Amino acid sequence: MEKQTLSVAAAYAASVLVLSIYGVEVCPFVEGLGYIGVASSFFVSFGVAFVLRTAVRNALPAPPIVVLLKEWLGWLLAGGGVCAYNAIAYDFPSGSAAKIMIGTIALGVPSATHTALLVERQRILRIQNQGERHGPVGPARSTTARLYRFTLLSQVLLATVIVLLIGKDLAEFLDSFEQGVRPPVELIAVEIFGAFTVLLVANALVAGAYARNLDILLQGQIATMEAVSAGNLNVVVPVVANDEIARIGDRTNSMIQALRDREKIKSVFGKLLSPQVADALIESDNTLALDGREINAVVAFTDLRGFTTLSEMLPPRELVQCLNEYFSMIVTHVHAEGGTVDKFIGDSAMLVFGLEGTPTAQENVNHALAACFSIVESMDDLKARWSERGLPEIEAGIGLNSGKVVAGSVGSPDRLEYTVIGDPVNTAARLEGLCKDTNSPLVVSEAFYRLADDEFKSRLKSLGHFPLKGKREPVKVFGLPPDSLQSEH
Repeated sequence: MEKQTLSVAAAYAASVLVLSIYGVEVCPFVEGLGYIGVASSFFVSFGVAFVLRTAVRNALPAPPIVVLLKEWLGWLLAGGGVCAYNAIAYDFPSGSAAKIMIGTIALGVPSATHTALLVERQRILRIQNQGERHGPVGPARSTTARLYRFTLLSQVLLATVIVLLIGKDLAEFLDSFEQGVRPPVELIAVEIFGAFTVLLVANALVAGAYARNLDILLQGQIATMEAVSAGNLNVVVPVVANDEIARIGDRTNSMIQALRDREKIKSVFGKLLSPQVADALIESDNTLALDGREINAVVAFTDLRGFTTLSEMLPPRELVQCLNEYFSMIVTHVHAEGGTVDKFIGDSAMLVFGLEGTPTAQENVNHALAACFSIVESMDDLKARWSERGLPEIEAGIGLNSGKVVAGSVGSPDRLEYTVIGDPVNTAARLEGLCKDTNSPLVVSEAFYRLADDEFKSRLKSLGHFPLKGKREPVKVFGLPPDSLQSEH
């Protein structure tokens, strides 16, 4: 049985006892029926109300505000059943019925509210555990207004019950004085104190449950914000009502969703562009403003030789799989050295080192060489795997150059591409074309070679002077002879 059902059963059972005593003490007519007669009618009426309440509660689970209304209705039915039964059986007067209903409502308001708060607490904990997001539920109400209304209603009911008890006790006082006997002062004091204590405890239980729910909600809000600050966006603030706290939680959830969407955009941009460019585009107020930035960078072009033969013999799906295998290897090595894959062009890739941050020209050259040496070495393993699958021999070439380039968004307002342009870019593309003529998997310009550390220079050999389109004089180039890789292995 659910916790709130047990709570309601206990409240109903206690109410049968309390209201039986209350009815006898507050109403002379009920007093004539005796405790047993009154208690039996209360027991039957509250039992029927509990059965109906449980059936409706199990069949129609509802938000806390609806549970509150159903619980209130259950108490009204229980009190009304007692009055109806006694009206039929004993010609119950309307004044006595009113007193019974006031006592029932005085106990029913805190009991029903406590049950609704238990439901609310379970709902809060379930949302926290499951990470569900819900919007504000029910009519908009202020937290302070709800607390004020409950406090006012409970105080009015408490005062009414005490006044009814005092009224009957005052009548007993007068009768005692007229008869010349000592009035039962102690008994009267016990009645008033007992009624006050019962209602005070009931309202205190409600206040405690309300405070616990508020604490869970506020602590959950704080914990969620701390989690978001730590980078965890898979959290949610429980929203179970439609007050200020619920609206704050809903706005927080909207903010978290916006951050998740932003991270998703960054992730997609990072795959379509590069993580550095994605960050720059998202942080910028105007994506068109990402232009005209002159940087000192290294540009590299890679290309597969023999790819045409491969594309003729493979179905499109397998061809794309091979390309992705090749490009994944390139991306891994480039990102490991802080570089950026600017774009893929068919079976070629354009790489940039020094796009973000403030590395020196020499640092850019060394990072680029480290990445490209790793690509060349990994290419041997890739070719071996492709050979085992019966694919033709394919070679890769890489051309590198360094210099000042312009980085920015190129295109139109409707279609932009973030890239680098300048003479060093064109030269790098033409150096890659020399890989086939020099039978070298990697070719660099002389200016690039001079910036490299001695460790890298020792692996590069002069390949001679070669004419390049757009250059008046032949350009001296350096490369990585194929036999150098074989000797290393």
